[in-house]
Amino acid sequence: MKFRILIGIMFVIAIVACAPDTLQSTYEKYQKDVGNYGWNIIHIEEHDDYGLVLATQWSEQDKEDKGKASILAFIKENDKWVVWMGADCDGLQVTQGIGGGNYLYCGAITDNRPNVEIMVGETAAQVIDVNDQKRVWYAVEKSMGMKVRGK
Repeated sequence: MKFRILIGIMFVIAIVACAPDTLQSTYEKYQKDVGNYGWNIIHIEEHDDYGLVLATQWSEQDKEDKGKASILAFIKENDKWVVWMGADCDGLQVTQGIGGGNYLYCGAITDNRPNVEIMVGETAAQVIDVNDQKRVWYAVEKSMGMKVRGK
């Protein structure tokens, strides 16, 4: 009987050890590795060849300001998520070459109107509420140098 229980426990451990990393778990491991004091994941978007995590993060020195929004882009290498690059969303940012040759655009919304629409080229950006006073936007485009405008 003890042998069966031991085999069962070993089987569960083997399954857990072989389970693929999720985008969320990879993000959380990255934050711990770089020594951030805390973070709050706001939005996760996963595609075949890249993933995005929008979150607020803070270090122990700036733990009073938990509103700094950033976005991290991940790519898949050998079926594992790998941090590719990141951007602060407090001002307009454009990153280069996330999965499939895409470019990531992001920024903060300073307009208090409830239905602000941000366009990157002809694509409507995703608008995300970070907290009561802050909203950010992001879009993924195939070209760099796209015109960004609000509606």
